[in-house]
Amino acid sequence: MKSPVRHLVQVVAVVALVVASFVGVAPAAQAGTTVDAHNQYGYPYPNAPDCNESSGANCAPDAWNFYQGQCTSWVAFRLNQLNGIGFTNRYRGVAWGNASNWGAAARSLGIAVDGAPALGAVAWYSAGHVGYVEQVNGDGSVVMSEMNQNFHNNFQLVTIRPGSRWPTGFIHIADRPTTTGNPIGSFDGLTRAPGGADVRGWVLDPDTSASTQAHLYGGDGSVNAANYGVALGADQSRPDVAAAYPGYGDAPGFAGRMGLPPGNHTVCLYGINVAGPGANPRLDCKSILIDPNPYGHLDSVVPLPGGVAVAGWAIDPDTGGPTDVHSYGGSGEGNPSINPGVATTADLSRSDVAAVYPAYGELHGFNTGLALPAGQHTVCAYGINAAGTAGLNQALGCHGVTVPERLRPSITVKAPDRARPGATIRIRGALHGMDGSETDLELQRRVSGGKWQRVTRWTEASEFTLKVRFRRTARFRVVAAAGFTHYAAAS
Repeated sequence: MKSPVRHLVQVVAVVALVVASFVGVAPAAQAGTTVDAHNQYGYPYPNAPDCNESSGANCAPDAWNFYQGQCTSWVAFRLNQLNGIGFTNRYRGVAWGNASNWGAAARSLGIAVDGAPALGAVAWYSAGHVGYVEQVNGDGSVVMSEMNQNFHNNFQLVTIRPGSRWPTGFIHIADRPTTTGNPIGSFDGLTRAPGGADVRGWVLDPDTSASTQAHLYGGDGSVNAANYGVALGADQSRPDVAAAYPGYGDAPGFAGRMGLPPGNHTVCLYGINVAGPGANPRLDCKSILIDPNPYGHLDSVVPLPGGVAVAGWAIDPDTGGPTDVHSYGGSGEGNPSINPGVATTADLSRSDVAAVYPAYGELHGFNTGLALPAGQHTVCAYGINAAGTAGLNQALGCHGVTVPERLRPSITVKAPDRARPGATIRIRGALHGMDGSETDLELQRRVSGGKWQRVTRWTEASEFTLKVRFRRTARFRVVAAAGFTHYAAAS
């Protein structure tokens, strides 16, 4: 209610007047604090200090040269935010000062001060308070936002009427145009999704605070039953819209999925009028191609002795599930009768893909091996169209590689011929013809008549000495694996 340019001695009288004016009035909306003003409307001082209007203690200036958390600060913020003017405590060269002075300051500039409420006007109380007109209702009441009505930084929306907290006058600094009649809204997003497209946006009917509906049509976008229309309730939370259009509730948003067949579509949004005069206007249109073919990318083809490691991602847009991928060497043509190939499923986690295509989730990565003879190859990957859906198999990419010869390793393994049960024996050996630092080695044991079972596994050692507790007669072997080379030698 104060401003930094006013003398504190003047405020003492104002306090008594305002208390007398507002005591006993129950607000018509939930009360909050500057934190709520920040969270819901973007007021930049959620932690404004509780300014002492009598002494001036604990008062901090704001960006418009009023005090944070005061009624004047809130109205200055709202005028800058919504009315498109650079309002400050020195607006047009006049010191506006305390709220009690705003009527005189406006009149000195030829700004109208009268009894007619208008959207975006300032509700002025000569006793020393101001609020912001958020909505003018058909019954003559007004929805007003205000701050510091209790002298302790409270914030609230209240509905006022003649005879019930009606202001001294309304200051028309730069009123906003009224919005009545046809619904208004925004078509914020249209993205491909399984079976069609995901849509989102918001719609409100300015003649009511009740929720309305969003109707969307594909095809040529016209209102036609043949254009795959969908009706969605505009009843989801959109605090950003509520901040710009207070008084209409906080849930004018819509989001959903509309089924669309393959082809090019113009998707149009229509706001549905539910109260008062008005029609169902077309608010916006967006274009989308519903392509049924799989898509993705062959990220890498890494040559290994005896083959390649193939990695990438794939999505079939008609389904949200994992997609089959076939990879081929040789000429890269997807023909298993002439080119060696491998089939895998793109079901590995790829958060980067999910970030771009959120409707399909993240399980669309693949990473597999393809055994190939040594020499030059063109390796190509193909996304396989899901059975029973429209579309064709699609190439995801090709890479040219040179595949090195398969390794020819050997392993020597030595174990004792005899040992007592329970004794610890040493098994020694060495790996030849393979890089031990890039090789997985595994010691296995087989008891007479049984299967080979793993005892231990290690890497990064071409020569090895292993300690094993001997229990019964057995054979031991070491298995080496790197890329497409596998080799085993037994004791």
